[in-house]
Amino acid sequence: MDYELRIVVEKVAISSQEVIKRDTITSYALQCPTSIVELGLRHAEQIALLKQVQNSVVAEQSRLLAPGMPGCPTCGNPLKKNGYKTSKFHAVFSDHTVRIQKHHCRHPDCGWHSTDQRAHLNRKVRFGVGRYGRPSHASIMPAPPLQ
Repeated sequence: MDYELRIVVEKVAISSQEVIKRDTITSYALQCPTSIVELGLRHAEQIALLKQVQNSVVAEQSRLLAPGMPGCPTCGNPLKKNGYKTSKFHAVFSDHTVRIQKHHCRHPDCGWHSTDQRAHLNRKVRFGVGRYGRPSHASIMPAPPLQ
């Protein structure tokens, strides 16, 4: 009998255990290795697999960033959605693009627009995006100098 291994990412509703979304990342045919080189995944394959899993996680998390800010930071009036901005995110082994909701103030005299999306992302997720002017994960950020 022939077999394969599938690497699957599922988004599941916790309360009902209903599978909301299911993506097959990749599949591998199971074959008897003829040498040590064929045992397991090579380094490049491991990195590619990790990147695909990270893409799935980042894509789902970026959807949670959409609610955004409660009101205009300048005048306090309600904000209106104003499209999306893509922002780069650099993880340890891979680079990703995050979609972030843009906003603008509804008040005609205010004119405020969300332009610094990295700063907004930094407020939403506290892992160092924009902290040193670079959109990098905290695990690859340089440590601040000791004083």
